[in-house]
Amino acid sequence: MIAFFVTAGIYPFITFVTGGYNRAGTTLIAASITFSITVLMGVPLFIYFRYKGWLGWWRMALGGFGIGIFCSLIALPAGFDVFLFTCGVFGFVGILHALMFWVIGVWRNSDPALHPSCERGIGP
Repeated sequence: MIAFFVTAGIYPFITFVTGGYNRAGTTLIAASITFSITVLMGVPLFIYFRYKGWLGWWRMALGGFGIGIFCSLIALPAGFDVFLFTCGVFGFVGILHALMFWVIGVWRNSDPALHPSCERGIGP
């Protein structure tokens, strides 16, 4: 579970380091978004993937992409071109987030509770 929050904490950290005038405010906004999406969508999706034995890196990446596309629906009222751009950005960030989580929490993790039907997180 620590891997979820380490991965979600990277974005607020980047916001804080590169922040400008309102560093604390933008960091809090980034943290509230990333941690809430992680808790509301990432954790349940991971539990489902673990139940199904879908712990391969590419399946995690697809799950992250799906979460990113779902989160980009907020841009749909701004116009279809903005929505498509947001899909690309959020989808890419979702893939990066999922792959970072896979490296931290799944890859080379020999915990048998994590891999009931997979060999070391590579998955079928």
